[in-house]
Amino acid sequence: MTEIAARLTRPIRRLSRTATAALVLALLVTAAGAALFARAYTLRESVLPGVSVAEVDVGGLAHIDAQARLRQELAPRLAEPVRVTVGDKAFAVQPDRVWALDLAATEQRAFQAGRESIASRLGALVGPFAPERSVEPVLELRPGERREVRTTLRELTIRPVNASLSVEG
Repeated sequence: MTEIAARLTRPIRRLSRTATAALVLALLVTAAGAALFARAYTLRESVLPGVSVAEVDVGGLAHIDAQARLRQELAPRLAEPVRVTVGDKAFAVQPDRVWALDLAATEQRAFQAGRESIASRLGALVGPFAPERSVEPVLELRPGERREVRTTLRELTIRPVNASLSVEG
């Protein structure tokens, strides 16, 4: 019998329990890494999961979809009047007249959330265990309305007076 035939007819050795456990563990780690890579690949052009802007969840949405949801959810909130009370006097301010929502910049800020480092990006990709990230919307101040609000506030407040001290006698 030749050497090759002798090796082929020899009984196959079984793996030890330690080797089997190590092989199963290596396969599980490889499968988890492949799943994480697939999730990262599918979310490469989307906002990472767990990101919200002013309590509006935009996680997992593409750029255009995130902007559409922000427009749909935040525009009505900015249209609601806000009552400002100073002492016993009050006035109403229309937030969308004082600030303009920059949708593109807000969406870009949400897109960058969680992408600061590889560790934070991996943390955002782990699925249901992803940390929640809250992002502030980008609001641009409209100078004309700002002057109006400032004027109204000046009318309702008492201007501070420098303290003075006088001694008699």
